[in-house]
Amino acid sequence: MKYFEYETEQKKNEEEISLDNLKDKKFIEQEDYQKYLRKEYSEDLQKKKIDVIHLENIFTNEIYYQSMKKLSLLEKRILYLSLIKSYKLEDICKKLKLSKKEVIITKENSIKHFINNVQKIKNSTFKGGAKNE
Repeated sequence: MKYFEYETEQKKNEEEISLDNLKDKKFIEQEDYQKYLRKEYSEDLQKKKIDVIHLENIFTNEIYYQSMKKLSLLEKRILYLSLIKSYKLEDICKKLKLSKKEVIITKENSIKHFINNVQKIKNSTFKGGAKNE
């Protein structure tokens, strides 16, 4: 009876190890893929010459380009550091010498401003720019 218990316990341990290995392997593959995407993305950004002041160059769509261009420099900086450079909140706070609350609120406001700018530009384009035939 003890042999049977030992054998089943050993199989259970082997299964757990193999499951952990699979999870680790998937995690590693996912991490490698993320690194690959970051590399490709950063090379693309370098070609477009995107920086804090010219964050709008990330867009090829004219409406998005104009909407981003209308944001304040502080809003652009926070979006650039958080989205393009992937800085953590603490790093952004240190770099810009702002509190966490200020950074969070400014980031939320910049996203809202961007969306509002897109809607305004779309509305003005369709209302004023439409040709009557």
